[in-house]
Amino acid sequence: MGEVPQVAQLQEQLRGEVLEAGRKAMSAAADRSMSALADTLSDRTSRLLEKADQEEHAPQDENEDAEYEGEEERPEEEEPEAE
Repeated sequence: MGEVPQVAQLQEQLRGEVLEAGRKAMSAAADRSMSALADTLSDRTSRLLEKADQEEHAPQDENEDAEYEGEEERPEEEEPEAE
């Protein structure tokens, strides 16, 4: 059958069309995956920025202040004098 010129021509045409369809399908799948990744990264970045903004504007915990104040007021230990 491959010896008939029309059959060989049809086989070549089909091969080209199938390869082109495969390329388009792979490209579409890659585009969807990249788009999903970009959306995920964008959402994650938004959540992190929102969290950082909330922490920046949140009132400080009173216990944290007392802890830091206590450290500042603590006198330094003196080294024992050598006799």
